[in-house]
Amino acid sequence: MPVSSSNGFYYKRNINAVLDAPDPLQVRLADSVTLTIGQMVRINTSGYAAIGSISGPVLGVCVGFADDNGINPYSLIYDTSVANVTLAGTNGANDKITASSNNQTNSHYMLAMVAIDPGGSILYQNKTNGTLTQANVGQFANLTATADQVDTATFSDTTGVVQCLAINPNGDDATVGLFRIATSQLLSQVGNSTAVRSA
Repeated sequence: MPVSSSNGFYYKRNINAVLDAPDPLQVRLADSVTLTIGQMVRINTSGYAAIGSISGPVLGVCVGFADDNGINPYSLIYDTSVANVTLAGTNGANDKITASSNNQTNSHYMLAMVAIDPGGSILYQNKTNGTLTQANVGQFANLTATADQVDTATFSDTTGVVQCLAINPNGDDATVGLFRIATSQLLSQVGNSTAVRSA
């Protein structure tokens, strides 16, 4: 399948052998958001899906789109005359949309399909913005501004949005690694001293 960009987080495997890829959660998109499959997604303070922030908690990874009727806007049966979405994929790809400026209030609206993983057992493959080394395995890192790549300049032993669990998994690219979500908006404990949503 053609893609708009080689960047993004894509399901590779689940380290919990009992489970496979998660059933996506549908979250209504914030106004005017442009979202690409493979980008990290967060819920903003208004309760709508937005692109993940560089270092803040994320909800999960965008794996698709649907409208309020459950129809993929790239499907053959979709009525493109309804002015609620711009199909923004490039290079012949069906992986990117821009929501309308009134998506939050319009009776006809777009949803992001978000793969969530509160337990952190899903490993996503990502082509990072730098070269990975064995020393990065187990470290944490933040995201680039587009929330579709790991920022290798931010590797840390203490904190980050994602955690590296493997490097060069296919044996052909040292910029690629396997990452789990380490800082989720879905808390696994009661109470939190850090806000899990941002505007």
